[in-house]
Amino acid sequence: VALAVRDPGLWYASCLRIHQQVPEFLLHGISPAEASAFWNASHRDWLETLGESSVIVDTDALRKDPGAILNRLAAGLQIRRTALVREPQGYLHPRSMEEIYELLGAPVSRAMEREFTTPGHIDPRLGAEFNALLDRGLLDRLGLA
Repeated sequence: VALAVRDPGLWYASCLRIHQQVPEFLLHGISPAEASAFWNASHRDWLETLGESSVIVDTDALRKDPGAILNRLAAGLQIRRTALVREPQGYLHPRSMEEIYELLGAPVSRAMEREFTTPGHIDPRLGAEFNALLDRGLLDRLGLA
């Protein structure tokens, strides 16, 4: 299992942006208390399902340094990564397990460019309130502290 995680503040900023664009899309509320409760519960549940051959992948780090992260992902999943793999230059959004394996062992066939949500897209007070409600133990276990 590869558990993809990202900076919780960026995740919350994305939730607010998505809610503004398509209000019915999210399964949880967008107040700092509702969003942090959902984030904490989801990540706690996901951590409980990880087995011995699992790895946690920071998606923001994957975009910044794909080679190192893909090597760690392959090692954690105990699969071999071929030398000929082409690292993505833009935003990569795998749509299936085949595309994830393709990343690890074959040329990437699909990539798309996208503007990412940044913390500057939200009111800093909302972001600070959201961050204060996050489970510090979870952040530490996920390598996001």
